[in-house]
Amino acid sequence: MSVGYRAVGWNRFKLQHDAWLAAGIVLYVALFVGATRVLHPQATLETALIRALGSGAILLLHVILAIGPLCRLQPRFLPLLYNRRHLGVTMACLALLHGSFALVQYHGFGDRNPFVSLLTADGDWSRFSDFPFQPFGAAALLILLLMAATSHDFWLHNLSAPVWKALHMLVYVAYALLLAHVGFGVMRDEIGWGAPAGLAAGAVALLVLHLLAARREVLADRALPRADEDGWVDACGVDEIPEGRARVVVAGGERVAIFRWDGQVAALSNVCQHQNGPLGEGRVIDGCVTCPWHGYQYLPASGQSPPPFTERVPTFRVAVTAGRVRLDPRPCPPGTPQVPARCVGAGRAVPGDAGFFVGYLPAVSPRLAARLRASVEALLLLAMAVSIGVAAGQGPFKPSTFEYGVVRSFEGTLVEHPLPTLLLDRPLAAGSEAPAQSRWLLVAPWKHGAQALVAGLDGQRVQATGSLVHRDGQTMIELAGRPEERPGAGSPPEPVSLGEVELRGQIVDSKCWLGVMNPADTVTHRACAVRCLSGGIPPLFVVRDADGAAVSLLLVGRDGRALNGEILDLVAEPLVVHGAVEREGALLVLRAEPGDMRRAD
Repeated sequence: MSVGYRAVGWNRFKLQHDAWLAAGIVLYVALFVGATRVLHPQATLETALIRALGSGAILLLHVILAIGPLCRLQPRFLPLLYNRRHLGVTMACLALLHGSFALVQYHGFGDRNPFVSLLTADGDWSRFSDFPFQPFGAAALLILLLMAATSHDFWLHNLSAPVWKALHMLVYVAYALLLAHVGFGVMRDEIGWGAPAGLAAGAVALLVLHLLAARREVLADRALPRADEDGWVDACGVDEIPEGRARVVVAGGERVAIFRWDGQVAALSNVCQHQNGPLGEGRVIDGCVTCPWHGYQYLPASGQSPPPFTERVPTFRVAVTAGRVRLDPRPCPPGTPQVPARCVGAGRAVPGDAGFFVGYLPAVSPRLAARLRASVEALLLLAMAVSIGVAAGQGPFKPSTFEYGVVRSFEGTLVEHPLPTLLLDRPLAAGSEAPAQSRWLLVAPWKHGAQALVAGLDGQRVQATGSLVHRDGQTMIELAGRPEERPGAGSPPEPVSLGEVELRGQIVDSKCWLGVMNPADTVTHRACAVRCLSGGIPPLFVVRDADGAAVSLLLVGRDGRALNGEILDLVAEPLVVHGAVEREGALLVLRAEPGDMRRAD
């Protein structure tokens, strides 16, 4: 609405608001990604972007949830409320980008539909300590998208204000789901103090704000004295009502706004029909009661919005006797005209009244404009501080490399079983009579093993092309196509037994662990690892030596078979495994059966 009751589109204030909002989001994401790459150069760009979008959405959600109680505690925050739906839609878009990138990164390009993988590849619902965390985030995202899709006044009008308001109160359900998403997910990983500390501080701050606002509302809702014989009550003194404003009282179990303007007094329901805004905190502008939330207007004598608008609120009968306002607490039907009571004298002044804000008005008072600028600057500084703080507080990223887009050529002997590897001859080692050999794992692009690409080439001399993935002296080739046969043949070195051992560690997929993703272990990466192993990527069992350094062993069955499909429910779990360790060239191999693996206490 506007003062002249013309439809309001993208006015100057809305454009400025959204321009600052867009600038803040770009600044936040850029600072987060930049700080992550500077402070943690081993982090992959995809991981930094997913975390930037997710943390940005959660930060914006905290701002959105704080606006309501802030406005109840201090009206100067009302300008932030005017375009809160813009913030909500933007936050939902950020969450959608975060979810989409995570869905593609962790569940896409595998052997199962990404949405099916989202619901099946993450954790165990039967164990509280291993609850899946991604379904909570997906459920929260669905709620946020529903709210964003119904944010337009078209839905508000057709659903009715009470239904629409109840629907949008689901934001608190979404917030609880996001707390579970983070709580069951990243907080169980070694991600540093940034996310846990920030989320805990935000939750406590929101709780305190809502409790303070609720206490203020309870104290304000003090019932009027009992009605006299004719059913009327003594509401307040005429001089207690500010000129052009209202005094809110509780009568008949609901809030009633008693307005005074131009020597007249009238009473309306305090609930705006737009979004249940507090009419009693509004002003009379151009003869209309104007809601402080979004500027919806009503004629004070009838509770009707001037044509062509049709909103109506209940009215109440009033009378002025000896300087006191008497009120009939029984509401009249919405839009029922009443004769305003006449009054004399001046109402009390309202401090800072010039700061009343309606977003579609062409001018804003200098005092309010200064407050708005200060609020925008404070929010931008908050975004910058949170962005750098969370980025700096991330846990350490391990050194790993994926030479994405760099295609090299390699020649060696292909070993097809139990999992594809390539034996490469190396220069003669000191004191050795035979060439040393390196044994590199082979995989296909995305989340697929190389079995289909190398079928029938076991023991053959081949030339392979692809990109290197390497970490801690262990190397993998992501093949660019089927290797070409070359003259000659070879055989893998005889394995050297290192004996039976009991090791404590976790199962990871070799492709991400060696460098395609970083970090590539613990709970947050589990769903991706499940998809990779299910697609044929070689599994590794990662343990820590006495100095805390990671040592990875290729994991196969006792009979040398690939275990991929048999160990999916054990991925990313702390495990104790009893098995036999062998050294095949430079490659350590752990032979064990699923029955030899148990979850660590």
